[in-house]
Amino acid sequence: MKKMNITIILICFIVSNILQNCSISEKPETTQLNTVKVYLNGSRIKINTILYNEAIYVPINQVCYYFKCDYINDDEKKVINFIKNNKIKEKPESIDNKNNRKKRDIRIENSNYITMLDGILLFITPIVYDNMFYISLEYFAESFEKSTKWGLFKKSVKIKNYPKKYVGTVNGENINKRFFDERYFSKISRIQSESENQDNKTKITDDQKKQLQEEVFYEIVEMILAYQKASEYGIIMDKALKNHINNFLVMTINRFGGIDKFREKFKDKGITYQDAINYFAYGVIKEALIEKASEGVDPSEDMMRMYYDNSQKSFIKPAKAIVKHIIIPIKDKDENSFNDEKIEKQSKTANMILEKIKNGEDFEELRKKYSKDYYPDTKDNIIGFEVARGSLSIAKVFEDAVFSLKPGETSNVVKTYRGFHIIKLISKTQERQMTFEESKERIKRDLAYMVKINYIDESMKKWKEESVIEKHL
Repeated sequence: MKKMNITIILICFIVSNILQNCSISEKPETTQLNTVKVYLNGSRIKINTILYNEAIYVPINQVCYYFKCDYINDDEKKVINFIKNNKIKEKPESIDNKNNRKKRDIRIENSNYITMLDGILLFITPIVYDNMFYISLEYFAESFEKSTKWGLFKKSVKIKNYPKKYVGTVNGENINKRFFDERYFSKISRIQSESENQDNKTKITDDQKKQLQEEVFYEIVEMILAYQKASEYGIIMDKALKNHINNFLVMTINRFGGIDKFREKFKDKGITYQDAINYFAYGVIKEALIEKASEGVDPSEDMMRMYYDNSQKSFIKPAKAIVKHIIIPIKDKDENSFNDEKIEKQSKTANMILEKIKNGEDFEELRKKYSKDYYPDTKDNIIGFEVARGSLSIAKVFEDAVFSLKPGETSNVVKTYRGFHIIKLISKTQERQMTFEESKERIKRDLAYMVKINYIDESMKKWKEESVIEKHL
């Protein structure tokens, strides 16, 4: 019995050590070259590896050979753009027997290059060794719908295609479960974040989860339908749409506090950054379809009239004034503030000018002699500049002074962040209600997107009725 207990303890000790060695959280003591073997779908591939910061990096020319892609290296813009083409590539010269040479404590350099895949930001920063770019194998593989997994003792890495799991079909096109999970868990995460910001935290019920799954499924159905219909309208994934995707990606990653925090947030859900790319790709295509398919669709006269009648308070033309001013600045032309002594001197100058105006001296002559206006919205105003009530274009105190004057009157000295002003009112119009005809163009702009969305919603209902949609949830 004693011997058996010792055996069990020994087995537990060995298993514990194996699990510790397999853990990705273990930090390597050195930066190692070619100490890790790589397997792609079960077959060993000959590729150089660097074990660095708990991750495997591989040369971009070699990984492109195995993943059947090309790349363009723009040294001027510091961008590496990978291009999927699924063609058999010529074997790089660097893949040879030298791959077996192992080194430790190798010196690598960080690069400031941006990586892209077919023009879409990857947020994978490459490293440099021996004048060659190396890229994270895990994150690069994710971009090609592949997963990576450590072998025993971190002596190997296995790359496999993602399992084919689907939650339904749209006209024969599969709805990838990863696509569904990305949307579902993103929405769950948002709901939880909103709940944490409230005093009374609420747990999401099973019924709510079921309802959310239903919403996500049909949201994805509409995205795929839009993607299928896009070609009929000549919509392709061009540079402009890719830039649109990149803008969404940058905002998303910033919202999470960086790519590392984004990956950490969704890693246990099996969601990757590439899944976010796929979502935004469908999203921008749908937006492009809304714009293209609804060209020429405008709000009706009745709709515009109803909108005007219900929103008359927003169609008011504000009171406006044309004014001139003499300004004695409290800053120089480079926006550097004067010291207290200089500001006091400028104040005395402004009050001296005001006394001259009260004594009958000509405002325009004094303006030409003393005023120093560095601001483009008010300088060189031969006939004066416009001030709209409520716009606060300079400051509220300035605006209040303007509308307290009668045409031809001059204000007292008014101080703003720009300096000391003496204002002369040239003319003034009163606030008034705009007519429907005057408001039409603005109403069209206000209603344009809503009308387009309504049109696409109706079209989407029709497309759904004409489509074969299967749900496997």
